[in-house]
Amino acid sequence: MDYSEVRITGGQFALLTDTLVNACESEVEFDEFLLRYLDLRRFDITTASGLRRRVFEILRYAQATGRMWDLVGAMAQAWPDRPEVQQVAHDLLAYAQQAALNPVPPQAPPAERAEPSSWLQRLLRRLG
Repeated sequence: MDYSEVRITGGQFALLTDTLVNACESEVEFDEFLLRYLDLRRFDITTASGLRRRVFEILRYAQATGRMWDLVGAMAQAWPDRPEVQQVAHDLLAYAQQAALNPVPPQAPPAERAEPSSWLQRLLRRLG
């Protein structure tokens, strides 16, 4: 099943950021994780300093390129002895599977633009 179109929520993004920051002991360990499990060279994506900022930038990249779920799976593989990592990965992958099976229907087009209110019309005449 292809999850590349499934996007994580803001809360999930924050949880994933915290989980990765807590799983890594250093910026170097995070860079090694990216290279070993995802074949990503962090310097090709971001030059941000600080572990939290690096993780944030990589997650943005993963979301934008459809590799978020590769990253979540790699995270579970990289830290099999960390229950918190395993739980977050499990929950996110379950969310992706559910979202892929039940996609949100396309949104209706926006309603016609309403006429400006009378006070706004007066203000626009005065300024015009």
